[in-house]
Amino acid sequence: MTGVNSMGSEIFVAKHGSNLYRSLKELHFEDMPNLEAWPTSSAMDHTDNQLDLSMFPALKIVTVTECPRLRPSPCLPDAVTDLSVSSSSEMLSVGRIVGPSSSASPSLLRRFWIRNCRATSSGWILLRHRPKLEDLVIEYCETLGALPEAIRSLTTLRSLRILNCAALEALPEWLGELLALESLEMSCCPKLVSLSTGLQCLTALEELTISGCSPVLKERCREDTGTDWLKISHIPNVFIS
Repeated sequence: MTGVNSMGSEIFVAKHGSNLYRSLKELHFEDMPNLEAWPTSSAMDHTDNQLDLSMFPALKIVTVTECPRLRPSPCLPDAVTDLSVSSSSEMLSVGRIVGPSSSASPSLLRRFWIRNCRATSSGWILLRHRPKLEDLVIEYCETLGALPEAIRSLTTLRSLRILNCAALEALPEWLGELLALESLEMSCCPKLVSLSTGLQCLTALEELTISGCSPVLKERCREDTGTDWLKISHIPNVFIS
């Protein structure tokens, strides 16, 4: 439905209930280039009065593909556990509503896959305030020169995969603050030529995979003799190709 630009906030409600879409568990948006807003927390009744209604309380899986303008309004539902965003950069620009006036329930997001999005490293607001996020994949974000600062707060992150990010030049020192990280993979990032010393702090890290990156990085990670070897020598499983 390429011509649709709005889902409309005027979702008619026959009776004043406490929430909408109470049983919906999966929602997929695909190839809707003009769609701009996905209402997620309020609706209109049949008299056009604004209601304070909870929406999508059971929603667990959301995929957004080729919807470059789409943004959840006002935010992604907290019940979502699995989120996939591909070629839909605006999705990354909306964060959680936190503070005294916000819902007391935390975000349940655990797995997040980001592909072919062109937001700047400072614009990944959607990553903020995700206290349960465990698995993050960033793929084909070819304009990303540095990891988003928002990743720094993901203290429960266990797996981080950075794939085909052609502009990525370095890993930040704060990467060492992700103390729950168990698996780190970097693949096809040709400008990445060194590792950060922060990796030495990742005592839970069980597996490091580096493939298709710079030959310079491969040499720096050579066992015993490489400049960066001491940064990763504590990791039980290191795979470099």
